[in-house]
Amino acid sequence: GIIERLLEVEKLSDRQLSIKRASFDLVEMVQQLKAGLPAANRVQIEAPTGLLMETDASFVQIILSNLIDNALKYGAADQPIRIQISAQQDVARIQVSNPIGSAGAPDPERVFDKYYRAPRAHESTGSGLGLYLTRALVDLLGGRIHYTHDAGFIFFSVTLPKRSA
Repeated sequence: GIIERLLEVEKLSDRQLSIKRASFDLVEMVQQLKAGLPAANRVQIEAPTGLLMETDASFVQIILSNLIDNALKYGAADQPIRIQISAQQDVARIQVSNPIGSAGAPDPERVFDKYYRAPRAHESTGSGLGLYLTRALVDLLGGRIHYTHDAGFIFFSVTLPKRSA
């Protein structure tokens, strides 16, 4: 996984990434990602029946995988991870939230910086590239990502156009 992230970051740096638009169901994608997880029982999905997107499916899958992996890895052990999906006009909204784990809450000023890891996150394997890559892909797709933490929980909120330009 780390090698794949490094390769994607390298492509991003060299401006070799381009959007390959395809139609897919965002809710189905999240359900398939959940099904492939060893800790699938920890993931709770709140979503409409379906949400059709016309954008780069592989970029969206990387975004979702990074956010879910981080929540499972750094969130409080054996606590649920919530994924909420909704649509509003021409955008899809995805929120991934989890209780704060032993790694603590990342610094909001640095959370998307290349190679940044929270001080206690070094107890687990990782590269500090996942959220950097996630933000870059969200930007490339014309979306926004926001991070907050409050009352013992971490929240990553992503807004993506349902159809990329």
